[in-house]
Amino acid sequence: MSLVKSKNEIILSSFFLLLFITSFDIIFQENIPLPQIYEVIKLADEIFIVLFFLLTFFSRKISFHKDRLLILLCFFVICGFCGNINTHSPIKVFLIGMFSTIKPILLFWAFSQYSFKWNQVYNFFRKFNLLFPIIVISYVCDLFIPTFRYDIGIVAQAEDIRMGIRSLGGLFNRFTNGILFALIYYIFYRFYTKCSKWKYYFAVFMIISSLKIKDIFGFFVGNTLLYFHKFKKRYLIIVGIGLFVLFNAYATLMPEHYGKYIGNKDRSNIARVVLYETSFKILIDYFPFGVGFGKFASPTTQQYQSKIYADYGIDNVYGLSYGEYDGGLFMADTFWPMIFGETGILGTVLYILILSYCFKPFVKGFFKDTRDLHFIFPAFLFFVFLVASVGKPVFNGPPHCLVLWGVAGIFKSLSTKNIELDDDEKESSKYLIYNQK
Repeated sequence: MSLVKSKNEIILSSFFLLLFITSFDIIFQENIPLPQIYEVIKLADEIFIVLFFLLTFFSRKISFHKDRLLILLCFFVICGFCGNINTHSPIKVFLIGMFSTIKPILLFWAFSQYSFKWNQVYNFFRKFNLLFPIIVISYVCDLFIPTFRYDIGIVAQAEDIRMGIRSLGGLFNRFTNGILFALIYYIFYRFYTKCSKWKYYFAVFMIISSLKIKDIFGFFVGNTLLYFHKFKKRYLIIVGIGLFVLFNAYATLMPEHYGKYIGNKDRSNIARVVLYETSFKILIDYFPFGVGFGKFASPTTQQYQSKIYADYGIDNVYGLSYGEYDGGLFMADTFWPMIFGETGILGTVLYILILSYCFKPFVKGFFKDTRDLHFIFPAFLFFVFLVASVGKPVFNGPPHCLVLWGVAGIFKSLSTKNIELDDDEKESSKYLIYNQK
């Protein structure tokens, strides 16, 4: 038993280290003199997932033909591969694009094969607690020192002004990474441990101060659903009214942002909108398989030139060009256009089935009782990310995808068994079960 515990703890500790590396990569980018080492660090998530998946697959008795998730995943890959054949894509592009899309699903599958205990998971989240004081200080500095983010070496997203207000991101080189950690802190401090309320209130402040509309909308949806102890259909009306009020507040307070993405009739030069519109055309033109992995709206298209952008005449849109002017900056700025375009209608259906298989148990359990700690963490993350996925690649882009799919896999292991604690586990796990009685 001690060997199993040790193995589980090593896996979770390694996973935390991976999340730290992918969330604070600026530390390594700015302080490692050899660029070759940093290039290896950028592959940390791929290396971890490959090794973890292979270790799990070959160390456990896996009945492949009985594993529904692996079967769905195989059909999804075959669908994308057919698209690659249709567009005569190099095998290298197919392999890199395919792995970039399915790697978080492999992470979910690998975690779900283990039998984690509550105290191990609790200790995993406590590691995030070690970073909390540093993050708080960084946000306070960012609030009172306008040049703080410049001073610590952040360049690309050092400043973002919305409504005349400067977005806050603390020491996170990307604002969305700060929101991700805020979600972790909010859920953990509010539901899984007894602590001062100011901690999860500060997490709310981190989210709101980012001024990122999609994340705030998603956070609102998740919190609204939490207040319904048992979900009923009529509550959808309440959620709808709340979203309507929030949307009108957004249109009023941020007219430039609203006009750019929604109110402006001519949106032909907005990369995110163009990607959606083009993906719908691809659904029809390349029915039913799409253009294949690594060919449209994915990170791989930033590395390997795809003729699809030129074929649809969108290679002159800022962020979608391979020229030196923008370098394809916004090619991977969304998620669903990638699924629509690269895997077609069949691939889209299969991906939705995969999402349903992985997250439906959490959503279903959450709606039965929104206080059940078996389901709150993965379900809340799923609600927020589902809203955010309209405008950013949270289902396949690290570190967000690692947290979402990884945590879901861990909680799948927990939710399939009763909470039974050894004597030496009760003390460290008491906060996880205090309201499970």
